[in-house]
Amino acid sequence: MKSPSVAGVFTSLTCAGAMQLGASHNSLQASETTTPLTTADFTNIGKGWCLDAGGTRFSYDYTPTGDIEVCAAFCTNTANLVGMSHGAGDCVCYRGMTPVASADGNNHNGDNGWSCWTYTPITTTTVASSGSTGTPAYWDDMLHYIDFEGTTTDAKGNGVITDSNGNCDTLGSYVEGVSGPGSQAFHWDTTGWAGCAWLLTPNAGVSATEWSFSFWYKPDTTQSPGSPRLDWLYGAPSGSGINCYGCYHFTMNRNGDPDLEMYHYGPQMSSPTFNAGQWYNFFVSQGPSIFSLYVDGVLQQSVSKTAVAGDGVPISILVASGGGAIDDLIFYSKGFSDAEVATLGGSSPQARP
Repeated sequence: MKSPSVAGVFTSLTCAGAMQLGASHNSLQASETTTPLTTADFTNIGKGWCLDAGGTRFSYDYTPTGDIEVCAAFCTNTANLVGMSHGAGDCVCYRGMTPVASADGNNHNGDNGWSCWTYTPITTTTVASSGSTGTPAYWDDMLHYIDFEGTTTDAKGNGVITDSNGNCDTLGSYVEGVSGPGSQAFHWDTTGWAGCAWLLTPNAGVSATEWSFSFWYKPDTTQSPGSPRLDWLYGAPSGSGINCYGCYHFTMNRNGDPDLEMYHYGPQMSSPTFNAGQWYNFFVSQGPSIFSLYVDGVLQQSVSKTAVAGDGVPISILVASGGGAIDDLIFYSKGFSDAEVATLGGSSPQARP
């Protein structure tokens, strides 16, 4: 069901001794953009001011209109909507907050040519474009899924992950993950280029035109401009730019440059600071023509770049990355909208069962 931003549900209705609406009219109180409601989103319970009862009424928004569908569409913008009344060229949209004293004392018999409609809001969540029951959102759009749940493997089976320097058993460990108790992440020590580095090698034929990646990161020490160089993902960029889903360095403080950036020629975040012990979500999306970087679901920069079809290339994970934890590293075969990234990266995922 379509719904505006939702809250309470009106559960008690009576038309007996209904009160007439007050003469004064409130202005529109909400501005969330949604698909306009129609009468199909309401339940018609009869005639009258049935959401005004017993000498009290709900607050309301008002517009003059003789068209019931125009009235329904207008009510889309009412916060905490629980119903509407329509008649005599007037439209009233009720807000589901605590009833207040009626603005006038005129009892009414609940008829007078008006119709009363109730609306039960349903909280909705963004539905992934593809995926199956029991799998993460956008599972079918994933190229590689590395959840670090006690092992470092590609759950999608589209690549092989190896221990580049042969020391991740001694310089790394599994710790509590971003989802809290019951989840795991991988923690690596701060040992520079000779430290633990995983190498993801995509299988032959794994390719993408649009693509994205996302992961969660928690530093051991605060990382800021002037800190040692960080390279979370280290692939194979070309001098002409980023032309495949592994053809870049995702880096910060590179050669004294304090920006978080997709190197070469990708989006950047100017001189960020990442505090010790705090989880952050990094999300990069290459859509058909827009290349974007997000931190914690918030857009940092977009640049114009046309997506180019390309095969996957080997990409190192945690190269000279200063020590910290990583969780839920995912590569996708699609670009994402700002709203989708806000949902995926704006808050920590729920703990896995």
